[in-house]
Formats: sequence, C-alpha cells, structure tokens
Amino acid sequence: MKNFTKLALVSLLAIGSFSANADIVKGDWKQQGDRLSFADTETGIEWLALTETTNKSINQISALFDTTYKGWRLPTEDEVYTMMTHVFGDASKIPGVGEHDNIQKSDTYQFYSSFGKSWITQNSASTFYAYTSMGLHVSDDENKLLLTGVEYVDTKESRIRMLQSYGNVNLFDISSRYGGVYLVSDGGYTIASLNDPSINAMNANSPANVPIGFGGVFTLGLAFLVGSKRNKLA
Repeated sequence: MKNFTKLALVSLLAIGSFSANADIVKGDWKQQGDRLSFADTETGIEWLALTETTNKSINQISALFDTTYKGWRLPTEDEVYTMMTHVFGDASKIPGVGEHDNIQKSDTYQFYSSFGKSWITQNSASTFYAYTSMGLHVSDDENKLLLTGVEYVDTKESRIRMLQSYGNVNLFDISSRYGGVYLVSDGGYTIASLNDPSINAMNANSPANVPIGFGGVFTLGLAFLVGSKRNKLA
C-alpha cells in the first residue's frame, strides 16, 4: 500500500435496515452461482463484489476495463452515497464527521453480504476478530480518494474514511490492504442482467433502455416483462 499523509474520518454510518423502497438483488457475474454482483433496482445500477478488486489501485483496475472488468466502470461519488442510502435505509443514517460506538456485528451484515469482506484478521486463539468491507472511489472533483464502507472490530465501530495522498504520489496509484475498488455496471455484462434486464430498468444508460433500430426502444415497461424471478438478499 502506498503511503499517504493522513487517514481522516469524514463521515460515519449508523447502520439500519433496508429501505422499503430499495430492492437490493444479489446476482451472478461470470458464472451461475458465483454471487459476485448485486443490483440496486431503484437506480438500475449493478455493483461488483469488493473481493474481486481487493488491494488494487484505481489505475490498476482501469487498465483492465477492456479485459477482466469489461462492462464495468468507476462510480461517481453520488452513486456511491446513493447506494449506501439504499442499503442502510435513508440519508439521515449517514451523519457528519464523528464516531459511533457500540455498532453490533449484525448491523454490518447487509453491507458485507452484498460486497463481501475485503479484509479479515483474527488471532490464533480466535479472541480477536476484525473485518472490513470497503472500497476506494474518487471524489467528483478528483482531488480526494475515499475509502468507504463498513469496518467491524472488537470495538464494534463502523465508519467512512478518507485518504489523501501527498507529494507527487499519483492519487490513482494508491491501493489499500483493507479494501477494493468500487465498480458499477449499467447492465448487459453480468449473468444476472442478461437473464433479467429488468434489474437495470431504472437506469437510463442500461442497454435495455438505449434506442435501437429505426427508433425502436426497449422501454422500462418492456424491461420489466423480461425475467421476473430474482434471488433477493435475505
């Protein structure tokens, strides 16, 4: 991991339940049953498990967009926080700067069930256990590298963190042993979305919603008619 000037808390997740309005649907990426993607059907955006990008930098991932990660892209800052709002309940559960103690392990379940655990450690006696489910993403002004997600340790804390580089270190060359890189897809590149395009129906950039032929389009209504069976996250 590259060095950085400071690791600062910029916000914190007080974790709640799923929003009744948001439908988080687990799915498969490359193989049936791999469970490496999930869709936020309220936005129509798919997210890749952080286990697939762990300990990599933005630049390392970007170099593989034509091969390994074909069909995936980096999310905007707003897309990351919108996803968190949907997973954790509502925007009021993401307050300002601060720490929140006594977060129960079960409270982080929804997040790491979607993204996987990007880092795990425990001692030989199993008396200490910690894990993270965090991803790197870039601020919209491209001046900050954010490491965002959930962290569980014996103190039961969960937080959002911000990384800032220093000197001439390229921000996009920084990686983290504690997290991966957030990647999103607008549809058409996962087994889940190919089998059920309706999971991307609310995404205007979804292939199912792009005009084709002589003015013909796959509309939202048509997308919802294709495939109805979903494996919802418990």
